[in-house]
Amino acid sequence: MIDTNGWAFTPRVDIEVTGFGCYDDHQDGIWPPRRVGIFDAWTDRLVASVAVGPQSVLGGAFRWEALASPVVLNAGHTYLAASQYAPGDGIYDRTSDEVWAPEIAVGELFYAAGGGAGFVAPHEDNPWLCWMGSNFKFRPVAAGTP
Repeated sequence: MIDTNGWAFTPRVDIEVTGFGCYDDHQDGIWPPRRVGIFDAWTDRLVASVAVGPQSVLGGAFRWEALASPVVLNAGHTYLAASQYAPGDGIYDRTSDEVWAPEIAVGELFYAAGGGAGFVAPHEDNPWLCWMGSNFKFRPVAAGTP
């Protein structure tokens, strides 16, 4: 069964998301491919997503895929960064030594049981089932850019 795990965040400035990453615990590829993306936390609408798999570029402990077109996320609005997870996938637990980009405020971890529902916005906050597997690349939107 495929579940979804994710974490809430709020951009402090408008940002442009350019790609997504999925945690690859042994850096040996991800099979089958997993969907990784961002949901609007208020509406559960999927804003953007990609499939990350064994062919995806390894960077650090994550496999990465670029978005075909960048997506702008608004400052002050809350989003959920999420990825699919299956039994046997490695996990990335939150630690006290995490370093976050200053342009985003990081919130809680969330989980959603798959049950055949597919890639859905995670909202359950069970600490025993939540971990971070999703990541994304972004750049601040230049001032005056529509």
